[in-house]
Amino acid sequence: MLFLHADTVLPPRALTGIEGALSDPSVAAGSFWLRFSHPGGFFRVLSSLSRVNHRYFTYGDQALFLRAETFRQIGGYKEIPVMEDAEILKRLRRVGTFVKIRMPVATSARRYLQKGLLRQHAITSGVVLLFHLGVSPHLLGRWYYGRSQKTGEG
Repeated sequence: MLFLHADTVLPPRALTGIEGALSDPSVAAGSFWLRFSHPGGFFRVLSSLSRVNHRYFTYGDQALFLRAETFRQIGGYKEIPVMEDAEILKRLRRVGTFVKIRMPVATSARRYLQKGLLRQHAITSGVVLLFHLGVSPHLLGRWYYGRSQKTGEG
């Protein structure tokens, strides 16, 4: 299975990389490095951080892949408004090795360019930090998306 954001593009040999990674039975899941669609230095720094194989530097925009059997085993994605990628990665890392393929996916810098580099980075970093400190994803979703947008909370 491959989970790919709508504004993210796979590199040319992505499927070969995925097959190679998943040929190792100890690998539960993996993702790619990240490259933004904008050439600026700020984006190059963020891209370089995506190469770190740690839960604080791995998110859904890096094209998560895993076996369908593993997805079923861990119960799939939880229905939460934000940080569903970080939440599933936490569970995946408990059942096996998580790898990063040394190829970048290309993703849009749109949100950063619209909201401002530092503002968007502060918002994103704040949500990530609060999630890892145990703040409810539903509360974070209301803050991140604003009260006027549907956050997936019933």
